[in-house]
Amino acid sequence: MGDGQWLTRNVPQYLQTRRDNSCGPRVVLMVADSFEKERGRRLYAHEWSRVIEITMMNDLMRDLGTSKRDLVRALKAIGLKTHILDGDLRTRGNARP
Repeated sequence: MGDGQWLTRNVPQYLQTRRDNSCGPRVVLMVADSFEKERGRRLYAHEWSRVIEITMMNDLMRDLGTSKRDLVRALKAIGLKTHILDGDLRTRGNARP
């Protein structure tokens, strides 16, 4: 087997239909739900609406994908901080804002 990357926490998985192009918002939802304990709650409906607005421009059938910039904006909109990680998991502590 290859040398893989392993997450240090359980991350929920969400299924999408074939016609649902909301990969970007689903990523934000998975991150938010995996930090539910730290946040003290799951996403509120108005937060999810804001994520959809930022990442999909309120159109779940949109053909264009979600950019990295939109993902960062959506994560910040729900109160999470983002960092660019330098290196790999073996070189922890190399995060920069």
